[in-house]
Amino acid sequence: MTDPVPEIEEWLADALNSAATSWSVGTFGALAEFAYGPDDPVERSSAGGTRSITSDLGALRLTVPAESRLFAYEGLSKLPAYWSQGISLCMPDSAASLSGRSALTVIGEDQGAIRPDDRPGVLVDLGVGAPHIEACVRIADEQLLRDIEPWLGKSLFTEGHAAAERLYEASPHRVFRSAAARIEVYGPIPQPGGATPPGPHTHLLPDLLRHDRAFAANTPIPVGWLPVLNAYPPNPARDTFGEPRSFDREDHRRFQRLIDAFGVPGMVHAKARIRDAVRRGMPPDTERFDTRFERIAARVALRQMSFEEGPSDTLLAWQRALEPGRGIVDPDVV
Repeated sequence: MTDPVPEIEEWLADALNSAATSWSVGTFGALAEFAYGPDDPVERSSAGGTRSITSDLGALRLTVPAESRLFAYEGLSKLPAYWSQGISLCMPDSAASLSGRSALTVIGEDQGAIRPDDRPGVLVDLGVGAPHIEACVRIADEQLLRDIEPWLGKSLFTEGHAAAERLYEASPHRVFRSAAARIEVYGPIPQPGGATPPGPHTHLLPDLLRHDRAFAANTPIPVGWLPVLNAYPPNPARDTFGEPRSFDREDHRRFQRLIDAFGVPGMVHAKARIRDAVRRGMPPDTERFDTRFERIAARVALRQMSFEEGPSDTLLAWQRALEPGRGIVDPDVV
């Protein structure tokens, strides 16, 4: 069996050089995202299999452990006729597991900080309880450390936990780390009513954390694997804010190559079957797909064919059969 690590490293190196690709480390309900603009100054480094990229607002560092695999996937957008896409670097459950802390905990000086000047700061685990990531803050203010000390050892998400509000006000650096990657966010936390910044930022959503899921239910990562880094290459039909844009065929072709190489086999085959059926003019047959993920893949394929090839009677018939009222594109806007 061919060692997949060199191929993964090659893809990640190319993706890091593209401002169009964004990244995340997190779990369902707690996420750190890293992105930079084409005109943003960034510093890159590579040594011993570890790569990093740093901007004024955040940083990403990653490595590719020997146990790693890539899983490319597509899903259904909330916008009718569109789809989402992503790619996850995953590790087996046992290899991906970290501390799983569920209480506010002081770890110590952050000797793993990406920028040397940040290493004297004290890393504090927020205790989200996820098995495969640690969501932390880095505190350089001794008064802030004293302020949260009475709340150490308690869940940040219990009612009346005053440390949560104090950390929110102080807005220290956020540091999310996994067995393969680290994302640091330096910019301030948006205040109530403020917009999420387009560059590096974090999300902490207690209501979602209570579901105790490592990733969203619609993400087709196989059982026994956990995502330690996620990448989001440019969507060919939606911009970075998720809004429709002119269809970019080259972006689409690039991601389809990733799907062919790293997609979940059942979903890849489902897409191929429905594309073949439409092109051969076969009538709809909703029994052709055995699992929920195969049906999702089939619906995504139909939506993509609307952009790639335009409408046809057969395509419209399949769309009406598999997703009535959704997924049909006006060819004048393609």
